[in-house]
Amino acid sequence: MSSDASITADNIRAMLRERLSPYKVPRVIVFLESRDEVPMTPSTKVDKRRLAELIEARRD
Repeated sequence: MSSDASITADNIRAMLRERLSPYKVPRVIVFLESRDEVPMTPSTKVDKRRLAELIEARRD
């Protein structure tokens, strides 16, 4: 997705609610500037622990 001020977490959730079962709609949506912001492990997998910390920091 491109960086667009009209795209909000609420807009995304509304679109997902139309297409997915309720339990599949994420409770938290975090916008990242680029893929480079996704924390990776040395083996190039997503570092889930650091990603959770990043999400928590952005929620504050």
